[in-house]
Amino acid sequence: MPSIIGNLCPNCFSREYYNGECTVCGYQEKFSIRSQRALPEGTLLDKRFVVGKVLGEGGFGITYKAYDTAADKICAIKEYFPSGVAFRGENHIQSIVESEEKRDFYQAKLERFLEEAQILNQLGNIPSVVNITKCFKENDTAYFTMEFLDGANLKQIVKASKNRLPASEITNVILQAALAMDIIHKKAHILHRDLSPENIYITKDRQVKIIDFGSAKQYSSGGEQEYSIVLKLKFAPPEQFSDKMKQGTYTDVYALASTYYYALTGITLPTAMDRLGGANYVPLKQMNISINERISDTVDRALKLNCRERIQTMQELAEGIMSPGKRIIPVPPPVSVKSMPYIEVERGTEKGKRWFLPVNTELKLGRGRAECNILIQGHPEISKIHCIILYEASKGNFYIRDMSRNGTFINGVRLVKGKTYQLKNESRVCLATAACVIRVGVKHESG
Repeated sequence: MPSIIGNLCPNCFSREYYNGECTVCGYQEKFSIRSQRALPEGTLLDKRFVVGKVLGEGGFGITYKAYDTAADKICAIKEYFPSGVAFRGENHIQSIVESEEKRDFYQAKLERFLEEAQILNQLGNIPSVVNITKCFKENDTAYFTMEFLDGANLKQIVKASKNRLPASEITNVILQAALAMDIIHKKAHILHRDLSPENIYITKDRQVKIIDFGSAKQYSSGGEQEYSIVLKLKFAPPEQFSDKMKQGTYTDVYALASTYYYALTGITLPTAMDRLGGANYVPLKQMNISINERISDTVDRALKLNCRERIQTMQELAEGIMSPGKRIIPVPPPVSVKSMPYIEVERGTEKGKRWFLPVNTELKLGRGRAECNILIQGHPEISKIHCIILYEASKGNFYIRDMSRNGTFINGVRLVKGKTYQLKNESRVCLATAACVIRVGVKHESG
């Protein structure tokens, strides 16, 4: 299908995009992983939004970076496209339900998707909530456009920093999230029900944003309500494991306290069900992380399994973790640590040579100049395509698959040809002979 994007880069949307490479931002199409479920780059939606690269993909939707031609600015677009329920038509754009048996499910989740858009629109005047700009139906599905957030979520920041972020900075992030949720609870009467490190986002200009209201629900202080079971195991309180138990502001309090604990320690709590079965956690005041007893006790009260004994409001949580006389300050930029995976020749004719790797991309390594992304020279025993290496950014893991005649070895053990193995950071790999050894690693650079 011909793209209407022309020479617009699908990442920065500059017009310096030729033969799959952008001379402005460095984007390269050959390193871009795009699911077959996703809309083609350059698709025009609502006669104004040009679809760019994929930002994220879940079971019920796909989020794209996009260019709003009417407003002349970059935005994000979320598309309802449930996995295993819908597929693309011949034009690779239309959403088609797989069978009549799945149509009711498709429609029910579509209504839920539109409800998320409605909730975000309702919260549009709260600075710490991602701002929705438009919602529309097209291609037998639905879309909503949002402000584009440039930064990283709290989980990514914690992982990149290797738990070296000062406790005061983490506390500041959680405080801003708590105060935003307090407004959402009191003014909109909405429970998020999915607060977690992935859903607290920090932009480059130091704003804290709460994202992903796909599980959110309006609540009332009186009367009975039914709640579907939606949760993240390590961050959800006991009441979210049942559709019979009442949920309230205290439900989000537990989730945010769990997120706070993880961000400070790098450790996720046992699930609420495991805790009910006897599993426990180490209180923050017993760790060497510069958290005083008052804050630690506040977190413990926010993590009570019995919701009646738990801290009830976000305001109370915020007051408990805020130091007396302190004020909330903008958080540091989330891009302070950049992780760059690489391969380096540790032994061989090209000793010291290093290649930095694009993430989430399978790269062929060997001596075949035409066949390989990474060329190893000076060793005829190495195959033209000797092995395939990939670095998965979300997990921080390397993976390797042998494709050779003479073998690939780790710790003296030959890998089974065609089988994928996980490599730890700083692992050493022998290619065919002990005369050629490569090392995989990740360089962390302040930006």
